[in-house]
Amino acid sequence: MKNYFTLLFFVLSFSLFSQNNKLETGEYSSTTPAAESLKMILSDNNKFQLSILSGTYEVVNDSVYFKTSYDDTPKFVLEYSNPNLKSDKITIDLGENSYYRFYNVYVGIQKTSDAAIEYKTIKELLNVTDDFDYERKQLSFEIDKSSFIYFVEENLYKETVIEKYQIPNNVSQIKVTYYSNDLGRLNLKGFYDQSNKELIVSEGKIPLKFSLNKDIKKDIIKENPIEKRVEKDWTYPGKKEVDNYNYAVDSTAVGVGYADEIPKYVFKLKIEKTLVEAQKEASKYPNKMLLVFYDTSKNAQKEFDQYIEDYQNSNQYYMYDKYNPEYDNFNFYLATEKDKNSLKKLGIIDNQSIIFFNSDGVKLYHTKAKINDDNFAYYNMSTIFSELKLINSYAQLDDVVLNKKKTISQFKQELVKITSSGRSTYVSSIPPPAMPVETIGEVQVVEEEKENATQDFPVVEVDSATAAFQDYSYYDILKEKINLYKLKSKPDEVNAKYKNLLDFHQNDKAVDADLGTIIINELRLSAGFSGLLFNDYNKELNANDYKAIDYLLKFFNEIPLLQSEILGYQFRKDYLLESISMALGRTENKNQIDKVLNYFDKTASISSDNIWVLKNKMIFLKENKLDVQYLNTFNTFYKSYIKDDSSIIEQLDKKYNPDVDYSWFEYKSSFANDLNTAAWYVVEKVKNTNLDILSNAIKWSETSLKLEKDNYYYLDTLAQLYYLNGQKDLGILTEQKAIDSAILSSDSTLIEEYKAVLEKMKNGTY
Repeated sequence: MKNYFTLLFFVLSFSLFSQNNKLETGEYSSTTPAAESLKMILSDNNKFQLSILSGTYEVVNDSVYFKTSYDDTPKFVLEYSNPNLKSDKITIDLGENSYYRFYNVYVGIQKTSDAAIEYKTIKELLNVTDDFDYERKQLSFEIDKSSFIYFVEENLYKETVIEKYQIPNNVSQIKVTYYSNDLGRLNLKGFYDQSNKELIVSEGKIPLKFSLNKDIKKDIIKENPIEKRVEKDWTYPGKKEVDNYNYAVDSTAVGVGYADEIPKYVFKLKIEKTLVEAQKEASKYPNKMLLVFYDTSKNAQKEFDQYIEDYQNSNQYYMYDKYNPEYDNFNFYLATEKDKNSLKKLGIIDNQSIIFFNSDGVKLYHTKAKINDDNFAYYNMSTIFSELKLINSYAQLDDVVLNKKKTISQFKQELVKITSSGRSTYVSSIPPPAMPVETIGEVQVVEEEKENATQDFPVVEVDSATAAFQDYSYYDILKEKINLYKLKSKPDEVNAKYKNLLDFHQNDKAVDADLGTIIINELRLSAGFSGLLFNDYNKELNANDYKAIDYLLKFFNEIPLLQSEILGYQFRKDYLLESISMALGRTENKNQIDKVLNYFDKTASISSDNIWVLKNKMIFLKENKLDVQYLNTFNTFYKSYIKDDSSIIEQLDKKYNPDVDYSWFEYKSSFANDLNTAAWYVVEKVKNTNLDILSNAIKWSETSLKLEKDNYYYLDTLAQLYYLNGQKDLGILTEQKAIDSAILSSDSTLIEEYKAVLEKMKNGTY
């Protein structure tokens, strides 16, 4: 936030919910670690202030100079401890934080006072790779025993802050609290906890806690740096530029911190002399692509040479001191007049075109553009490569589905790439125009081009009638969708391979992580291969799906353990159960009710009546008008929360999960609403029912009013249940309470409705 020094105090509008406790006025200090600098001030006139900054000021003539309290305090607060006396390492504990909070933080290690300082980024220290678990809640890493540790907050627009700390010999753990002082805009609501004298304010999943400044808390001994300084353009030998958000970076601006240094590694591309040779060279690198510029103009060679030089310079700055394949994603070739016929067979008839191939020679995309087109400039190539990866996955899937020589494991790997892409691909029903050719390789030649085909550069026919038409509207650069590669595999071919894959793993003794990823995404449809490839987002469960669910249930306890090994929030138990139950609860499964309910019961049993399983089962039962089964299932759901006559709030609190439930209020309100919905279902749908169901419905309704007192919706439900149960006087009394409550809320429509119900109750016509 750029202007967070502008105000010392500001006023926010937020909803403060009462729990029938007296809210004490005064100054509250936040006890939430990430917001310890906040103070909430409540005054007697029902007004409040939220203090963000504090400090001192000095008046000099007509000017006022403010000095914040942060100016004299360290950015990093360290707490030393020695939990492991024999360790030759020191654990650096960053606490429960997001990795992205430390994107501009460096750590330097100095083993002795005269040793060199070895700096590393947090990314390097946490070993952030493609498999890094960004959902991880506890960040920590180890360093060797050292005498000094440096923490650096780099700021490209202001001075960089470097703090040096001395480490005693008997330290094996250092807890680090980082004060970045970046406060975003808050949308708050909360409640007052009378027992703990805390004001709890929520901005989402993690509530902020403010305590009255009455209790004197014992101070925790925290370490101050032995040295602190600020520097502009701070650097250290070998420092690489950090591109945390994958933004394209102009090579002329690369090298912040070592702008005057020449990269130690010289990156050079090998440019082939013919298109066939270029394709042959590209085939050696499965993870790379071939970019072909087709341009016969007189300046083409000069422009191509300049492009290659710019691309090489940019990449060598990224790599800096050694080759890094992460930045080497393309081979390049300049096609000229001699390649005209070969390119024509690939559908390229426009001079000054750009074509992309994968390593197998499959054309992924082409467009009419010049070599110096800004969209395809060297600084955009990482974005283009990212966009082409998903396109390439379709081509590679076709290869393993349609090629009988490919193994089931290769098929699995291609499905993993597609279902883990993080992108949903909408498939239009509009067929694409016929494309003359698609591929370089040993393939069938288009009939009209046979006479021009050469033995060393044949082409393949495109079945435009069956090819899926993907709408890649989210792409920034590859805008000509009609020129993108189109999937050739048909649904029955892919499903047959999927069956083979599931059969292959039926006797697994340990869970296969890749298969688990494929299954979970397929059950959720939006990220599954059926939706991504064939636009099948509303399908009835088939034999493959049930076999896949069996696999997940077989390894129900083992799958969550994969979270520590793989970037996979989908391996959490709650996400896993939600995926299964949502799939079972699809409306399209109405023709196989018994089988679906059997799987619901299996899943509920293995998960100890998980909330998602029961909720989706209830929705399915209601949709299929299975009233008694729905109400019995709801009673099981109710008992999973409320087990006895003790405090309802305490019992609900045991089930509350801040990682899943947004706030206590929404959680409590949602449960109360669920209770009223089920109770009203009895009133509306099953009036002529047995006493057990009525008794349960009254219990649910009474509980909803314990959570939300005087809610007129809930009072009306309870009144009618009392009346149906033969408790007519109590029903009339409760209906009058519903009217009184509605009058206070000025809900005129419901007031008249409730009065009509009350009149029927009184005259015996209800």
